Amino acid sequence: MKMLNVRALGAALILAFAAGVALPGSVQAAEDKGPIKFLVLAAKTGPGANYGNGMSAAAQTSVDEINAKGGVLGRKVELVVVDTGTDPAKAAVAFQDQVSKERPAAVWMGASNSETLSVAPLAMREKIMLFTASDVPSLNDPAKFKYLFSMQNPADKKFDALATNLVSAGVKTVGMLLATDATGETNLAMLPPRLEKAGIKVVALERYNATDLDMTSQLRTVEAANPDLIYIDGGGAAIAYLLQGVVKLGIQRPIVGGVGMAAAPVETLVDTSKLPPVYVFNFAIGHRGAGGRGDTPLVKAATPSFVKYSGGKMTTALFLYAFSYDGPLVWATAANKVQSLDPDKIVAEIETWGEKPPANAHFMATDNYAFSSSVRLPTPGPNDFNFGKIGTLDGSATREGAVLKLK
Repeated sequence: MKMLNVRALGAALILAFAAGVALPGSVQAAEDKGPIKFLVLAAKTGPGANYGNGMSAAAQTSVDEINAKGGVLGRKVELVVVDTGTDPAKAAVAFQDQVSKERPAAVWMGASNSETLSVAPLAMREKIMLFTASDVPSLNDPAKFKYLFSMQNPADKKFDALATNLVSAGVKTVGMLLATDATGETNLAMLPPRLEKAGIKVVALERYNATDLDMTSQLRTVEAANPDLIYIDGGGAAIAYLLQGVVKLGIQRPIVGGVGMAAAPVETLVDTSKLPPVYVFNFAIGHRGAGGRGDTPLVKAATPSFVKYSGGKMTTALFLYAFSYDGPLVWATAANKVQSLDPDKIVAEIETWGEKPPANAHFMATDNYAFSSSVRLPTPGPNDFNFGKIGTLDGSATREGAVLKLK
């Protein structure tokens, strides 16, 4: 009889756990008081390793600050970092594996848009909050991805700002090299029309794969079109190979890189003294000097921890650290405000922030978040973008601000 009772009790416990039924006594209480899991899916290996390592470091810095202020709902937040290998399929498998082991309350997804595209539908199905650095329009559609919020400014605003700056510099013609990934597709869809509208003609447009080792053929084609400047965007080692091709071919015209180039540790991969003038156009938080925000009090306070968790040296540009620093803070601030981990309640809270986010929930944007039922991205202000000069990256992962000059 005693054995039967034990078995019956065990079966009841299993059924109750599977059904999500609250158990009496200390078992349920222990669950409520245990650490809350915040999952980071980031490339620690593969082409995006620099990005993933930097984002992981900043997420840990953010979680440290959250815990130092009492955690979330009075519980500590525990960061769980899983390597995606910069592989969308591996990222999806890793997400499902973690959910089956111990369901996270929220996820930071970085660094590639392709990886986010593979995980986002799964997170929505599971109703798990997903924070990203994606500027792909389809990913930031709340009708499709209710529980997804991006810390990155929208691509259209970024490209509008770039077109305006190019016009100011007197640019009339542009040659372009774009990756064949999700970021490249966004560039292709959004940038050429904005340049044309601004009166800038795209005289050559070539594509390359992230795994390509030699892009001199594409560079020759673009160079032969004799543009005022060459625009390059992409990420990882491919950017270095592109710039190595520029040196090999002796190209002397100015080069402008987008966020992908700005994020890459170009200075460690290429002898920048042999390059023509190379500028990166991206978020001002990644630059120092005129128009930059890389020396703000928040940057100075957070950078030592970024460096520590990066293994003693920051692995990529500061603005990528800023993305994943913001993500956990946004989630924690909203969860504490509504006193719940319910994703629907957290979404509803974040959507009320508009352009006045809580003071402790922003790094990239100083006062211009615009999270709402229809907008899931921080809206940039007039000083949120500017040029930086390749070859000036320092220990705080910022570059000197620069003014684009054609000659």
